[in-house]
Amino acid sequence: MRRMVRHAKADRTSLLKQQVSMATDQSDDPDPGSASEHAQLEKLERLEREYIRLTITQNKAEGKIHELEMRLQEEEHQRKLVQEKAKLLQTGLEANRILLQSVSPRPPRKRSEEKRPTSKRSSKEKPPQPVHSSTQPHYRLCLGDVP
Repeated sequence: MRRMVRHAKADRTSLLKQQVSMATDQSDDPDPGSASEHAQLEKLERLEREYIRLTITQNKAEGKIHELEMRLQEEEHQRKLVQEKAKLLQTGLEANRILLQSVSPRPPRKRSEEKRPTSKRSSKEKPPQPVHSSTQPHYRLCLGDVP
């Protein structure tokens, strides 16, 4: 897009230089022939049409660039909002986890015994000891009570 704009500007300046050179040629020639004058007028009209076309193209390109920049800014803003929301949810999750840990009793560590390979048990030749869980009351937590 930016390259298109640069090319349009370069074309516009070259057309303006051509118009200036034609104008100086006309002023240098006091009595031009009607055929050469007619050809120069046609060339000038063609250059003016080309100039208008390039100006329109440049304006369209600049409009597209502006639109894309606005979209990019909006996307960045939305991304920041999502990051802030995720951070807020993460802190809320951590707070809830801490509250749940402080209110509920800790479960016994059965996983570590279950993860042991059976080969160690057979090498020791000792039967596994049953895990005795102490009976503690179970507390229910209502999430409406948690701030």
